[in-house]
Amino acid sequence: MNLETPHVAKRDTRDTLRVDAPLGGAHQEEIRHLLDTTVDTLRSRRNVTRDLYRGESW
Repeated sequence: MNLETPHVAKRDTRDTLRVDAPLGGAHQEEIRHLLDTTVDTLRSRRNVTRDLYRGESW
């Protein structure tokens, strides 16, 4: 009886999120731009939220 876990179950899905990995034929520059835009948006939202907790308003 073979109780070893199949290799498919051990596959690391994090590799598909790397910038140099092919993601559905998308170009690397487009992916980098999307990631940069997402990071900028998240930083901006974090700063606004932080200021609201300090009693400041928009």
